[in-house]
Amino acid sequence: FSGQIPAVIGAIASNNWTNVSFDNNNFSGEIPLGFVHYGLRSLDLSNNNLTGEIPLGLAGYGIRSLDLSNNNLTGGIPLDIRTDRYLNEINLSNNRLSGAIPTDWARRRISVDIPKESLLGNDLNFSLVGRDLTVVATEPAYLLIGGLYLFLAGNDFSGNIPPGLGEVTSLRFLDLGDNSLSGEIPAQLGNLTNLEALYLNDNGLTGSVPAQLGDLTRLSVLHLQSNTGLTGCVPVSLATYVPWVYGSKPEPIDADVQVPPSLMSNGAVNWCTS
Repeated sequence: FSGQIPAVIGAIASNNWTNVSFDNNNFSGEIPLGFVHYGLRSLDLSNNNLTGEIPLGLAGYGIRSLDLSNNNLTGGIPLDIRTDRYLNEINLSNNRLSGAIPTDWARRRISVDIPKESLLGNDLNFSLVGRDLTVVATEPAYLLIGGLYLFLAGNDFSGNIPPGLGEVTSLRFLDLGDNSLSGEIPAQLGNLTNLEALYLNDNGLTGSVPAQLGDLTRLSVLHLQSNTGLTGCVPVSLATYVPWVYGSKPEPIDADVQVPPSLMSNGAVNWCTS
């Protein structure tokens, strides 16, 4: 499909479907406001040729997943996308978004429907270590799991990585790779104890890797490559990762750590030993 997305199609889709996917087409023009509706749970407009700014109002109605990646969107990230508590997966990568990285991201919750009978006369047992688990016995019932997956790679974001991101403790996946970020990696990122993957590659970061990143015990992916200004070593606690495995003894595996040559010695990662 090609051409602009008619607003009436967006309205019909959002009023009748909970999951809308118009990805991998040749749609152009701006995103119509017709997609805004209380019943919409996921919206995927990725891999098109959409332009203009992200309209205010896509979030705030219970939407949980938003994928606008691989378009030509410009401007910043609207407030409603940053502060909606139910929007937990946000993929805005590979656009032309610009400005500073925002810090006012709200705590996210994933709402998963549980049949009402599952809550009556049964004990629900879940192995979700560190997942901020809450069971709400209302109609309908939900399983609420905290988490934010944020993809902002491949844009034109600039300036420093804001230390305030360290306060968004619901972050589980953070991809800021392939932007124009500069300055040092803030030590406050070590407060993101739920973080499982951190991509800061292909920027202009400088200075040393903060020792506080060694506190990220769930981190299994760390990409710092193509930041030639980074110096020193990488916390050795990131050398291995012990995954949380339900019903079996966790086994350590090598973490996916990729660094620039300035953080390597004799062809290997230069680990901090003290």
